[in-house]
Amino acid sequence: MDPLASAAARPLRAALVLLALAGSAAASPREARAADVAFSGKAWSDLRFALDANPETGANDFAFIRDESTLKLRVDASLEDRVRAVADVELSYYGFSRLHTLEDLTLREVVDPFRVEMDALYVSISDVGGLKGFDLKLGRQIVSWGTADKFNPTDWLNADDLEDPLMFGENMANQMIRADYAFDEYVLTFVLVPIFRPALLPPSALLGLKDPRTSPLRSIREGLTPLLDLLDTFIGPNGESGSLDVLPRPVVPPTRLDNMQVGGKLAWKILDMDVSLSGYYGFDDLPLPYDVTTTMASEGGLQRVTSTVEMRYPRYGAAGLDVAGNLPFFADMGFWAEGAVFLPQRFTLTIEDVTSDVLGTIPSPAPRVTIVRAVPFFKATVGIDHTPVKWLYFNLQYVYGFIDEFGAGNMQHYLVGGTDVRFKDGLYVLRLFGVWQIPEPTGVIFPQVLIYTFEGLELTVGAFLNLGKEDTKFGNATAGRSNVFLKATATF
Repeated sequence: MDPLASAAARPLRAALVLLALAGSAAASPREARAADVAFSGKAWSDLRFALDANPETGANDFAFIRDESTLKLRVDASLEDRVRAVADVELSYYGFSRLHTLEDLTLREVVDPFRVEMDALYVSISDVGGLKGFDLKLGRQIVSWGTADKFNPTDWLNADDLEDPLMFGENMANQMIRADYAFDEYVLTFVLVPIFRPALLPPSALLGLKDPRTSPLRSIREGLTPLLDLLDTFIGPNGESGSLDVLPRPVVPPTRLDNMQVGGKLAWKILDMDVSLSGYYGFDDLPLPYDVTTTMASEGGLQRVTSTVEMRYPRYGAAGLDVAGNLPFFADMGFWAEGAVFLPQRFTLTIEDVTSDVLGTIPSPAPRVTIVRAVPFFKATVGIDHTPVKWLYFNLQYVYGFIDEFGAGNMQHYLVGGTDVRFKDGLYVLRLFGVWQIPEPTGVIFPQVLIYTFEGLELTVGAFLNLGKEDTKFGNATAGRSNVFLKATATF
């Protein structure tokens, strides 16, 4: 076997061996019995094609943008009365080849690429040291905090998985140490994350990282405007006299003890309401520009400009409060409120002098720009949901501060809402959800039809539509392409 192909297959083999070992625990009388091992899983197919123009060519190509098949397996093994081992693995085939050279045709992982995701791989121990209610969980896991629907300002611990807009709100697993202590009506949780993990971004985010004019942070847009105006004098506003290449270089925090992330939460009940106070100290999982170095070279009378942008992750502390429950005096309507105060460290951007092969050194128009001030800022989500009759469900939320907004003065207002209309006792569901920025005329509409006529099978036909002009948050190319999709999911 080709050594590259062998290397690419190792993560998959390791995952399958792990699942086999978890299942083999039943064979040893000193470990888990067969009755103590639970298996579950899903298999799904996801096909999508774009409706709008290709941002690179400007043509409406109606191209297929996703063609994935995924298998998800979960093993939950009780090794003893107080010890569990959990593994949750996904194997996904992309459907698109990644050919660049003739030699690539000899590599299976290029012709038929796949990926392996491990959403859980941990050991859980209950009543540690004989202390009832004191539990430990060590290994790869997801710890989700907050009571709001998808938009959780207190969900700090795991990096966001933003690769797929249709799966908004998902988190990426990370290696953690989690301790829970339940006493009386309270649960105290402490989480330690030794190694920082950045967010997984969608391909469309690269357009935003290369064009600061599309940044969701006003401080970045305004801070880099003087440099962009300067460069426009050489290459022209539309690039008629040259070209500009932006090369983002993200740099993660060093793996030191002082860069560990920590979080804590105290949860309890008040009048049948779930309440929690939480805190966090660590890094935001989305990078910000930290240093810009620009060079200019003259080629055939045109100016070729290259800007290298070093990007780093801002550090902050935060404290949050969330509450959720039902309103018995208002038809038992559900409600939630979640908010957090962020205390960021000052984050500045250095714009170096421009170096030209013809003109020499051109002084920077703005050598140092404050991107994030050391000023507290606030994010919040409040919402309600209700099922007034068995065939109708609705959900409405107000969101202050989107997931990609950080720093005082950068928060915007949003309305998020949706409804399910069920037919034939839920065998058919018409679903419509959306996000709208206030007061800007831009948003997302997410209509779907779900069919449950076969036991364990969900068929979904839908669309994900970005609305707004090119200079708006969701109308911009960085939001991704509007698409239509067909998805089938079998659960076992």
